[in-house]
Amino acid sequence: MSISHVLWSTALIALTSVKTADANIDTGANRREFGAMCNVLRWTSTTFTNKADDWDDDKIYNSIADINMTLAEKEWRAMFLQEGQAEKWQLKLPTKHAENAAFQKMWALWACAAQRVGSERGLTDKLKKLKANELTATDLSLRRQRVQQIADKAHGIYFELKKLNRKKLKATPATIKAKIYTAVLGKADAVLGTDPTDDDSITSGGTSAATRSNGCGNSNIANQPGKNLGTVALCVCAKGASGTAVDDACWSETAAEVAYPTAASQAKTKIHELIKMCGTAAHTKLTADAVEASIKGLTSIMHTSSSGTYIGEYLATGCNGEDNGVVCFKYGTLTTTTNSNLMTIPWLAELHQLKQDLTGDDNLERAGQPLVQQLTILEAEVKEITAGELLMRQDSLFVNQPTHPASPEKVATVGEVCSKHNGSNTTCPRDKRTYDEKENKCNPIKQVEGVTAEGTGEKTTTEKCRGKLEKDCKSPDCKWEETVCKDSSFLVNKKLALISTNFVDLMF
Repeated sequence: MSISHVLWSTALIALTSVKTADANIDTGANRREFGAMCNVLRWTSTTFTNKADDWDDDKIYNSIADINMTLAEKEWRAMFLQEGQAEKWQLKLPTKHAENAAFQKMWALWACAAQRVGSERGLTDKLKKLKANELTATDLSLRRQRVQQIADKAHGIYFELKKLNRKKLKATPATIKAKIYTAVLGKADAVLGTDPTDDDSITSGGTSAATRSNGCGNSNIANQPGKNLGTVALCVCAKGASGTAVDDACWSETAAEVAYPTAASQAKTKIHELIKMCGTAAHTKLTADAVEASIKGLTSIMHTSSSGTYIGEYLATGCNGEDNGVVCFKYGTLTTTTNSNLMTIPWLAELHQLKQDLTGDDNLERAGQPLVQQLTILEAEVKEITAGELLMRQDSLFVNQPTHPASPEKVATVGEVCSKHNGSNTTCPRDKRTYDEKENKCNPIKQVEGVTAEGTGEKTTTEKCRGKLEKDCKSPDCKWEETVCKDSSFLVNKKLALISTNFVDLMF
C-alpha cells in the first residue's frame, strides 16, 4: 500500500469518527440515554411487592416450646417461678444450677416458655385450645413424650437459624421507594424542593439555576445540580436553548416535547412530565439483578474525557442544548486526569446501596428458608400429636434426652445412667439394661418392635391394635396392657414392661 493510500485512509477514519463543531445533533440522538434512565425513572410510580415484614425467627420455635411447656409436668413449670411466687418467673439462670451444662444452654428459653404459658390457673384453657384437656394420664404422658422429642430436635434447628442473626429487612417496599425517590428526585419523601438557595433543592445554586448554563453542569459532585437523576434527565431530554434548540433529543419527532424549565419553580413539573414519558411498570418484586442491570445501563451512557464526564450527545463542552453544541449533563470534576469514579455521583451511589440491601436480604432469606421450613413441619406435627390427630407409634416412648428432665439438679441421658455401671457386670441391672462383655459397657435395652408372646411365635401387638390410645383400645379385638394397646388374644410379654421402666428411670 502506498503512502498516499495510508494518508487517505487515515483522513477518512478521522472524518467519520470525530464530531465537528459545524455538525448538528440529530433527532433522537439521546434515545439510548433516555432508555437507560427510564429503567429507573419509572420505578418512582411502581408498586413493589417485596417482603414488607421483618424476620421473626423466634415465632415458630416459641410455638413448639410453648406447647411442650404446656404439656409438661406441673413440677417442671414451677421450677421457673421465682421462689415463693406464683406469677413471677426466674428468667436468669439461678446460681444453684450454674454448673449444669444443659441449664446453661436452655434455661432462658425454657423460662421464657414458662412465662408465656403463664400461671397454673389458666392451664386448663390452654390444654383445651390444644385439644388435650380431656386426656387420661396415660394418653397425656404419651403425647408429652413425643412432643418432648420434637422440641429437642427443634432446639438444634432453632440455634442454627439464630446464628444467621436475621432481624430487620433492609429492602422493604417502603425503604426501596425511599431510595428510588432519593436517587431520582433528591429526597426520600419525593417532595421536590425548588428553592434555588436550598442545598436539598433539585435546582440549587442561585436564582438562574434553571438555565442550562448553571443547571446542566456540576462543579461539586456532592451538590446540585446533578445530585439526582431527574435534573440530569431534564438536561439530556428537555428542549430549550439560547440558540437553536435540539428537537426531540430523546425520542422520535412525533413524540410530545418537554420544554426545559425557564425558572426553578418549573423544574418539579418538567421532571414529572419526563417520567410519564417512560411509561409505567406493573406491580413487581424488585431484585438486586434488576438494579444491577440498571446501574450498568446508566454507566454505559457516561463518557469520561479530560474535560469531564458527560451524559448525552455533545459536540462541544458546554451542554447548552443547542443543535450545534451539546444536549447533555456534565460532571466537570470527574475526568480522566483526576477522579473518574462514577460511584461518587450521589444518585448512582444510592442505587448501588439499594442493590447491596437487596442482595443482603436475599442471601439471608435463602440461608434461613430451609431451617424455617423444618421448624414449620415440626410445629404442625406437634399440634397434630397434641390434638391426637397423628398416630403415635409405640417407639415414641423412647426419649434419648428429655427436653425438660424432672430433676433440676441433673439432666441425664440414658447413656449417662448406664455409664455408672460401665466396667461392672455385677452392678448393671439386668431387668433394665444389657451388659456388653466385649466393650465392658452397660447399655439400655433397645425396644423390639412387635415383640412375640412366649411360646406362640405371634406378635403381641397386631397392626389393628398398634398405636391406639387408651380411650380407643377396646375389646373384643384390643386390650390395654400397662402402656400399650395389644391384641387381646395374646398374653402380655413381660419384656414390654421395660419400655415404661426405661422411661421412668430416665425421667426420675
